[in-house]
Formats: sequence, C-alpha cells, structure tokens
Amino acid sequence: MVKKIKEYWFGILISLIVLVGLSFSLIIVLSPHADGKMRGFAPCTYALAINLSNQSGQNKMWGVVSAVTHANLCYAGVIREGVELWVKGKQSTPWANYIYEPEPFYDDKDVEPISEDLLKANVLDDDGVKFEIVDDSSIVETINEVEDEQK
Repeated sequence: MVKKIKEYWFGILISLIVLVGLSFSLIIVLSPHADGKMRGFAPCTYALAINLSNQSGQNKMWGVVSAVTHANLCYAGVIREGVELWVKGKQSTPWANYIYEPEPFYDDKDVEPISEDLLKANVLDDDGVKFEIVDDSSIVETINEVEDEQK
C-alpha cells in the first residue's frame, strides 16, 4: 500500500485537488444566491456583482480576477462557517446554512397588481403596424393597416 502511494502520489494529489474544486463549484451552483434575508451565499454574490460593476469601466483584467477571487473566498468562508456550526451542534447538517429554500424579497400582498391599461398597451400597434414571427427565424412586418389608411 505504501509502495503504491509512493508511486502514484502526484496523481492522487492532482485527483484530490480536482475533486475538491469540482465539489466546491457544484455546491456554489446548487445553492441559492438571492434571498430576502441575505442568508448563505447571497451577500457574497451581491458583493461580487458590485465589484464587477465597479471594474466594468476600468479595462483591467486583474480587477475582475480579484473580484472573483474575493467572491470565492467569501463562498469558502460560508462553507467553513456551516461546518463549524454543524460541529458545534447549532445546525443539523453542514450545508444547512447555504442550501435552503430562498425567501422572496417581497410579499405578493405588498405589490400592486398591474393595471388593465398597461396589460393592453402595445407600442408596436400604435402606428397600425403589426409584427409577425415567421419560421421562428425572421420577423416580417406587415403593413396592411397602414396601406389601407393611405388609400
């Protein structure tokens, strides 16, 4: 057994690094990133969005790399916090603080319904011009009503 480990240590090390990286990525992909209570990865994701927005006009690659690195460190901190809480017995599973059912930012009762006038409004029909989608690849403008008005 020791002889095999000595012989294949580099392959085992690379395999473990790849496995940890894929697991980390899978956890981040499966977890919610928008939550009304800002739990789990939500604060990290919003900080990433702000940092990327700030970097957008500077044309510096290292600023973007730095923002993504800080976000990944924040994600790792949330995962570490979940393991610590689980070890201390404060939550039932290590992933309970970042894999959960997200809550909306607002209640449906707080939102005013869309008015009937707004639902019926169609900017494209104002001039009598209608657009039709043909073959799902091109848009053909039919001007039948406009030609009738001109006659």
